[in-house]
Amino acid sequence: MKDTCYGLIVDTNFFISVVKTKETDFRKEIIEFLKDNKLSDKKVYFSTITYLELFKNKDKKTRKEYEKLLKEYGEINIDKNIAMNASNLSNAVEYFYDQKEIADADSIIGATAFSNQLWVITTNIKDFKAPLFSIKHTKVFIDKKRYIAIYVLEPNQDAMKAFLGNCQEYAYETTNREQRKIEEPKLATFKEIEELIKALEEVKERQRNN
Repeated sequence: MKDTCYGLIVDTNFFISVVKTKETDFRKEIIEFLKDNKLSDKKVYFSTITYLELFKNKDKKTRKEYEKLLKEYGEINIDKNIAMNASNLSNAVEYFYDQKEIADADSIIGATAFSNQLWVITTNIKDFKAPLFSIKHTKVFIDKKRYIAIYVLEPNQDAMKAFLGNCQEYAYETTNREQRKIEEPKLATFKEIEELIKALEEVKERQRNN
């Protein structure tokens, strides 16, 4: 299959993992992962939504660390297309994985990958489920106290199209089914009541006539 990847988008949790890593050499090793020879020809981006996730309720020192880190990569703003795809992705997860909505930030990052044909760099594959995303590459970093597993995920455009089609059909059928459950029994019950009242009135009328 032809490689249709036009770059990499870094999930917020990757940056969090880097900053939480205090050992300089270990941190450098993780960052260098993005320059791995398997990925070196790909431009690296992050989503604007990452600012919200990284800078919310952070102290000045931590914010500066994130600012320095983000300067190394390109930034992709959230446009209408990405927002719509984020909604579709969230719906697909909700309908087909029996799961409540994924976090808005994760759906936006995933949607950015779909909209721009980017691979996702993440430390949490639970946020990007198969078959909507498939693992292309995995790297595990180990130091004395911890390990970090980093995944490179490819968005599956065909799976997304199939899921969206099924999702919309499922939603339509579910809505109609729920409407039938609510409306039809009520209509039938009203008719039965009207017929019963009419029958009772006829009985009473015959009794009076007798």
